[in-house]
Amino acid sequence: MNHGNMHKRLPIVLTATIRPHRTTGIYAINQTEEDRFISYQHSIKWISDTRATDKLILAENSSSKLTSELFKYLHSLASPHFHTETLHYPIADEATVKGKGYGEGWLISKCVRHSRLLSDSNAFIKITGRYQVKNFFRLSRPLASSVLSNLGYQFICQDLKFYNFHIPIVSTALFACTRSAWLEHFEDAYLFVDDIQGWAFEAEIADRLKAIVARGVRVGEVKLPLIIDSFNTKDNQPFLKRRALCYLTFRSKVAYSIGKSIKMKTLCLNDFSPQRPNPAIH
Repeated sequence: MNHGNMHKRLPIVLTATIRPHRTTGIYAINQTEEDRFISYQHSIKWISDTRATDKLILAENSSSKLTSELFKYLHSLASPHFHTETLHYPIADEATVKGKGYGEGWLISKCVRHSRLLSDSNAFIKITGRYQVKNFFRLSRPLASSVLSNLGYQFICQDLKFYNFHIPIVSTALFACTRSAWLEHFEDAYLFVDDIQGWAFEAEIADRLKAIVARGVRVGEVKLPLIIDSFNTKDNQPFLKRRALCYLTFRSKVAYSIGKSIKMKTLCLNDFSPQRPNPAIH
């Protein structure tokens, strides 16, 4: 079955950092440049093979010698039905010291502002480059239909939760957003990332979502967990995990059928309030 022809497909922005900064490398699933290069190759091949989109923008922000090789690999898969674009924005080491997510936010904003393939699109889906979202087609239909229809959604997040019980955060592994909303509300969000203050990119995005919801902007949430397949070069085998629940999940086909129905929830201000009291406060 050709999933791509079933509904309108949004462009995908795939973010990559082949050489993580020494202060952010601890967050990486695969530590070496070669490991991460292979992970990105697998993700690109998966998107190409499944026709998850007809427009793939790969953005990379390090100064690795493997960056050009990864770009060549993506362009080798291009066809009249699969358009590719590569954007390279090396980021200074002192900038990435600010914290986890700074480089990711930098890349997304550069793509939205300068990408040729995004210039004629109203919205996009962002995916972290190391991940193959195995249940992507269950998610992409409500994402695309919600941001491209007259429902008026400007941002669709996959998971709104609370860090340390009281700080709202949203997963940035996958989300959908209109170009206009990103440029108006999120373009400079990465500048506020501060590991010393415990303020990650995911927290800044959630904080801005709360602010625009208060002004009447429509923001949606899809609760279906991401079924992620990320290539692990240690044993040359992929592994699966449920990103939303943050633990390893089944390796069987059962994992692919989690969530028989997908419901889009429109977020309100109450959703950004802590669900439980913070023990450190009480």
